[in-house]
Amino acid sequence: SDEAEPLSERCSMFFDHFLKTYVSPYFQDRFYEISEALQIYDLNLKLAFYKSKWGSCTPTKKQICLNLNLAYAPLECIDAIIYHELSHLYVLNHSQAFYDVLLKWCPNYKEIVKQLKYIKPCKLGESK
Repeated sequence: SDEAEPLSERCSMFFDHFLKTYVSPYFQDRFYEISEALQIYDLNLKLAFYKSKWGSCTPTKKQICLNLNLAYAPLECIDAIIYHELSHLYVLNHSQAFYDVLLKWCPNYKEIVKQLKYIKPCKLGESK
């Protein structure tokens, strides 16, 4: 006899599907709106669930990854993470030069991202 999937797994799968279906288009639109405003083109955007990072940048691939759990954060946090990752296209590390670029684009970055430590995603299952 087949056992039904536990409720927590079904709920997690539902939330994953909801975020991928309904939130991804917002992330994509916002990402390309910001990158084009900064005159940065030909980028690849990857959206996924991550346990320990809000985003990442692989400059050699011109790829930015954003954590779909940002959907639980204020909209300004999504923008701040986008600016953060785009800054890595110019400066790979978190040196003063990096923050010079980032803070030019997002002057309130440091205040905005403080909110992220209070974000508790509603995911019930495992993330990557």
